Amino acid sequence: NNLSKEYFDFIKESSLSSFKDIDDFLKDYKNKEMKDAYVNIADEIQSKITIKRDEFNKFEEIFGDVYDIILDNCPQLIVNQRLVNLFLHHMYWNCKIGRTK
Repeated sequence: NNLSKEYFDFIKESSLSSFKDIDDFLKDYKNKEMKDAYVNIADEIQSKITIKRDEFNKFEEIFGDVYDIILDNCPQLIVNQRLVNLFLHHMYWNCKIGRTK
């Protein structure tokens, strides 16, 4: 995915410790609607990344653009903007976005 080691380390330091909580939340049947939304959003982001992948040198540039697009279109997330990166990182870590080969 051409993600820099520096950004990979940033993901591990800033987000990795929360991934189990996210996984547990998404696995709980009572959160099925949220899991479905998560899967749909990840699929949509992956589709957009695939279309424009060659426009970016490093994958962290994609994170930056997707983050900006989300906050521009959902300004109510500004109060929890850290969660936007957290979920993008989770999607990447679990191979929901980015290349898997």
